[in-house]
Amino acid sequence: MQGRILAQRLPQRGAQGFRRIDAHAMATIEIRPAPACPAADLWPWAARAVQQWLEARSLPARDAVWLVPYAALLPLARQALAAAGGWQVRVETPLTLSESLGPPLQATAGGVCGDPVRDRLQAAALLRRLPWGREREQRDAAGFRHLATLLADAAAALAARGAACPPSAREAWWQRVRAELPGAGGPAALELSLLRVAVEWAALPIPASFDALHALRPSAWIALRLGGIDELAESIAASSGVPVLVLQADPDPDAPFETVLRAAAEGACWPLLGRHACVDLESEAAATAEVVCRSLDAHGGPVALIATDRLLVRRVRALLDSAGVSISDETGWRLSTTAAAAQLMALLRAARPDARRDESLEWLKATSQGRKGWVSVLERQWRGGRPGMSDREREADQLWTEVQWPLRALRESPQRTLADWLGVVDHCWHRDEARPDVMAVQQALHLREPDAAWADLAGQTRMDLAAFATWVDEALDAANLEPPRDAQADVVLTPLARALGRPYTHVVLPAADVRTMGAGAPDPSLITPGLARSLGLPDADADWQRRRLAFAQLLRAERLTVLRRRHDGIEPLPASPLVHALAADAAALGRPWPETPWVAPGVRVARQPWSPVEPRAPQQLPAKLSATAVEALRDCPYRFFVRSVLKLSQADELDAEADKRDYGTWLHATLHAFHRDAAAAIGEDRAAAAERLLRTSVQCAAELALDEAELLPFRASLERLLPDYLDWLETRRRDGWHWHAGEAPFESEPAALAPRGLQGRIDRIDLRAGGVAEVIDYKTGAVAKLRQKVQQPLEDTQLIFYAALLRTARPDLAAVSACYVGLDDTDAPTVVGHKDVEQHVAPMLEGLASDLAALDAGAPMRALGEGAVCDYCDARGLCRRDHRPAVADGLEGPPT
Repeated sequence: MQGRILAQRLPQRGAQGFRRIDAHAMATIEIRPAPACPAADLWPWAARAVQQWLEARSLPARDAVWLVPYAALLPLARQALAAAGGWQVRVETPLTLSESLGPPLQATAGGVCGDPVRDRLQAAALLRRLPWGREREQRDAAGFRHLATLLADAAAALAARGAACPPSAREAWWQRVRAELPGAGGPAALELSLLRVAVEWAALPIPASFDALHALRPSAWIALRLGGIDELAESIAASSGVPVLVLQADPDPDAPFETVLRAAAEGACWPLLGRHACVDLESEAAATAEVVCRSLDAHGGPVALIATDRLLVRRVRALLDSAGVSISDETGWRLSTTAAAAQLMALLRAARPDARRDESLEWLKATSQGRKGWVSVLERQWRGGRPGMSDREREADQLWTEVQWPLRALRESPQRTLADWLGVVDHCWHRDEARPDVMAVQQALHLREPDAAWADLAGQTRMDLAAFATWVDEALDAANLEPPRDAQADVVLTPLARALGRPYTHVVLPAADVRTMGAGAPDPSLITPGLARSLGLPDADADWQRRRLAFAQLLRAERLTVLRRRHDGIEPLPASPLVHALAADAAALGRPWPETPWVAPGVRVARQPWSPVEPRAPQQLPAKLSATAVEALRDCPYRFFVRSVLKLSQADELDAEADKRDYGTWLHATLHAFHRDAAAAIGEDRAAAAERLLRTSVQCAAELALDEAELLPFRASLERLLPDYLDWLETRRRDGWHWHAGEAPFESEPAALAPRGLQGRIDRIDLRAGGVAEVIDYKTGAVAKLRQKVQQPLEDTQLIFYAALLRTARPDLAAVSACYVGLDDTDAPTVVGHKDVEQHVAPMLEGLASDLAALDAGAPMRALGEGAVCDYCDARGLCRRDHRPAVADGLEGPPT
């Protein structure tokens, strides 16, 4: 089939990473696969790839056209090109480019136009020309409408595929379609007959909006594959005869998750994955809203909320609105759910000859605006049934008689043409035409339609009031109203297909169950799956493949959380096969992705006045103590209680810039990797060692995902430290010390603490002859504070703890010493040793054992509320230190 590009195995990669294929010698098509990277990095890569490709082929960028799948990607592509500089490629979608080339073409009478409302009316008119069609409509009106819908949908699919073909190849394609149709007869004779009608109807020559695109000859076409192949865009490019670049942003369709997960496992990127199972719809809505709110608090926006289940999304949106979260809705609302549609349908229901009084009241309440008082009086009268009427009731009855004229106008004639019905509605429907929902209803129903083809079709279609009301309801249900978009909104509510390639801080996907995100049963269609595959038409398999690719593209987000409910009523609701496949691939790469039950957050309580906190937790202390836990106990027992008994910790925040904590983490990792790999670099000279240390620092920065620009000042500190550090290492070597271990985990059980033990991770351990070990703790803080620590040896908890840990874990060592090594001082590296550290191990362990015994017996873990530790304690809010007036004002110490 000419002009069609299929996703097949591609030839070998050529120059600059491009792959080249030829589409029937019509155009040279080069395909470049995108790297597995976050969505924010995809667009700079694409802009560079486009510019490099154009420059390598000396093609003018100003005359090239880049087609993206949907309009929301236009600003992203344009911004990336602008940031790259130089002449800008024109970025469009096929639809926006077609609209820019001229006004929209008017539909011709009798042809397929792609508007479901028109096409279904035209399909019904075609069926009425057949004797059995007229008989079916009289015998089974609902069945007749169903056949007309099947006919219209099949014709629209065929017409859309035909319009995507180049004009020169279109007739040959229709001949192929006719040849592919199965023979007559068999149990599906009616469906086959309708399909033949659909083919001939769709093949009628009509003005194709995209023919101007086929005639366009830019210097080059660029197409982006994101979430599947855009058949129209690539057909236009392939038939043009100009160079074509296809940016392949989709992963391998046979293993869509493995590519991203493997790259993530190798350190390229790794989305933070969350997966929750809820009890029912209400808990799933609450969990979804909670995940969104927590993400906004921790990481900011925008957060993408994928709309898959309309009922669930409506409930989630109500919860987010109540929390004050701003939402930009890209899914729109079905027009049938808007106030304007409800008002119009209330009018049509009230106009039926057999309408109930409740339906009349519904219409009155929707249209009376400021006169609702008399409607209430009328309702009481109708519902009360009293024989006499008050003056107000008589007035209300009179008003009811006067306002019934729209109902009488609709009831005047039992049969009308559609054009006449629309004229009556236009006259009777009281509305504010400036409202967006009213304008959308008018457009969906073609009120005041200037199109001659529509006027001709509506004038030929006759129906009664009930059929007209059904037609209006179906037309409104098939149309959407999209509210204005808010570019600054916290949350973007979007369909799955529109979330691809857009940078979000978090993507939240509720209703990730087998019913909503499963393959599902194919929709009823006249076109069989085999015929659809043969002709390149969308089918259930193609739709499932697009959904798999779209779900895989969500892995480009920084964070992805999927949620589902275990039951819908009494029906079990398993997880989506897509989620199972992703979990299996992640587990195979050593990244398990378990599903955790959702637990609702606690109930809010009223604020209480401060009272001293003295918790007790006998026999609930941890079995293993770390250096941090011991130091917390010695600083403030309540801090120990919060951290080690309650196991509470402050959530880490993602700062906009790298800070001193990131510097310390990076420096520790760099030195550990440098010394760990030293055995493989035996005999290296000083220059080689310096080069290896710098190279190691770059690798560690990449592994820790630290921004190179933000790390520049810290890298300058490392470069200043490097020669002195190598000198210090040489001095250590001459003194007989050699690196033994780094970041080493230890556990031990000192007899004084039985049955409890110690655990920790030591930055570095050096050994020298005779079994002498030295514990080294790297520090990037002020050296003066370290010296102050060791001046009061028993207050230096950290080095004593590590010495005790190493001594009890390695009783074979002859001696243990300990020191801090300051790395961020002007004289760095600066060694601050703890003199005779082994002499202080036994007193610390004895004091610790005494404290733990008292706490086990029920002694309170009191919040001291004094000392420098309170300035940075993350339990400060729990102990309510700032709510104690005496301490807050600095007048006196805490109560005793």
